[in-house]
Amino acid sequence: MDAIAARILEPLTLTEPSTDAWDVRLFRFARAYRRALLSHTDGARVITAISGPGPMGHAFMAIPVKALREAGLPATDAAAAADVLTSYVNGFTIEEQNRKLGQPEQDRDRGFEFGLTLLLDGLRSRTTA
Repeated sequence: MDAIAARILEPLTLTEPSTDAWDVRLFRFARAYRRALLSHTDGARVITAISGPGPMGHAFMAIPVKALREAGLPATDAAAAADVLTSYVNGFTIEEQNRKLGQPEQDRDRGFEFGLTLLLDGLRSRTTA
């Protein structure tokens, strides 16, 4: 299971560094993460079932933590916020993969974007950048 999770996460860790604003990077990160999970059968369940983050998981989580640190959050808050962000994507995607036939893709995308916007709006209220 851990090896499959690493395969899901690896492409996300190979992205080029960006000079975009931190919140733009987090939107892009969350969308890419969701796409990666959806591209594998039960991808979100695989990720949430791993025994520990491992090197790939640490490299993956460093991406949102770095953006949040650049936004001015202290290290502990940035790590917690990154965990909340990935937990949102995991939970939304688990539900999405379970109920794929019940809702059009466009509605699922809209729901994901709405929740992501709410989350990032809350993070913006805590940043200094």
